[in-house]
Amino acid sequence: MPLYCSALSLARSAQVERDNELCFFVRTADVHRFIRRYHAKNYLEFVYRIAIKISDRIRTERNTPKVISEYITNTPTSRETPRDGRAAREGGTRPPN
Repeated sequence: MPLYCSALSLARSAQVERDNELCFFVRTADVHRFIRRYHAKNYLEFVYRIAIKISDRIRTERNTPKVISEYITNTPTSRETPRDGRAAREGGTRPPN
């Protein structure tokens, strides 16, 4: 009987140890998986925002009938605001500085 009890006790302790290791490794894998997904999600959101900004800029430039060289030569200087430069490119009057 004591041999049976000690064998059963040893089997239980081995099972508990395996369960503890299993729980530990599963939790660690879940945390790393969560971190990986979080970084990937943030990166994809960042790339998506940049793509939207670029596509909006390309769409507005494509819809204007101006030639690119005209657009480059008529860009506002650093002292002008974008509104001033836009008015100058569209042939409107510029407000005084």
